[in-house]
Amino acid sequence: MEENNLVPINPIEPYFPREEYGITVEKSNRRQRKRRKKPRKLLFLLLLACLSFTFIKNFSFIKAFVVDAFLTEKDKNPIKSEELIDIQETPTNTESDSLGTSQNTQNIFGFINTSPTKTEILHSMGANFNVDEIYFSLPKTSSLYQEYGNTAPIVLIVCSSPLEGFSKENSYTYTTSFYSNEKNVQAIAEKVCNQLNELGINTLFLRCEHTSGTLYENKQKYESDIRKALIEHPSISYVFDISRSLTINDDMSMYKEAVSTNGISLPTVRLTCGTQNNTLTEIQKKSIFTSNVLTNKINQAIPFLVSQQVFSSYELNSDLSVPYIKACIGSFANTFEESLQTASVFASQIAEFLSN
Repeated sequence: MEENNLVPINPIEPYFPREEYGITVEKSNRRQRKRRKKPRKLLFLLLLACLSFTFIKNFSFIKAFVVDAFLTEKDKNPIKSEELIDIQETPTNTESDSLGTSQNTQNIFGFINTSPTKTEILHSMGANFNVDEIYFSLPKTSSLYQEYGNTAPIVLIVCSSPLEGFSKENSYTYTTSFYSNEKNVQAIAEKVCNQLNELGINTLFLRCEHTSGTLYENKQKYESDIRKALIEHPSISYVFDISRSLTINDDMSMYKEAVSTNGISLPTVRLTCGTQNNTLTEIQKKSIFTSNVLTNKINQAIPFLVSQQVFSSYELNSDLSVPYIKACIGSFANTFEESLQTASVFASQIAEFLSN
């Protein structure tokens, strides 16, 4: 009889078909995911820091761009004091702007009569270069007429903010309108244009018809019109953008700057040229040279009539094919009639500059 022995049997692992039980056992990837997340998180934080730094550094530019791009003209807020203000807005009703007896005297702000003692050269936002080291041979009327004909236009007068107005009183209030449908810088620009033509300088005036959109949209459309005019008239060699200045002090007063000649009070002029992030292209150098020579010529005839030369860090249409100069004739504190007198002198000096 055979001896019965115990036969070892390997344990049988339970079998669970995946199709029946829907169970899948996998190795955990949690640690690997955490390892992958660390470099992504560091990269995100680094990118966020760079964006924050860029935003803070360029906050003023970004703010100005957003205001111009998205606010309509009626939504524009007043600018803080001690800023050179150039605003384009739809004028408000001026019938209620007179200083009635019901006005609180604390809300009436005066104009301070002042005269310049020198011509200031202002480099905005750190731009720094010596204007006397820039030189170009600028075309004169004789050579331009010889090349393009005696009827060819040489100067283009533009007006980016045509509705900017002038004061009617010796003070202003919070409700005073800074704009006008009639006595505005567009009328000043037309005066400059007409007088240049009378003095033998063929000049065109390009009206700005864009006032219904936002400030940024209007500016873009008008710049396109200016470029079209330069293409249609290749003889145009100079562009002057006529405006007026507005400077508000901390106490809300305004300077009414003027010079006196032959017993006549003339509001001063500010000439502005653009740069490109404080660098200069060749055409921008030509604009600056033209502005500098014109300033010296005008101030030789009437000392300090051009009281400021401003070199902005913004382009200000300085990327055109010809020299572009923004001329602020008078300020809001001056009357329209006073600024007209300066416009006449300014046009006469341009004519002499281009003829000689």
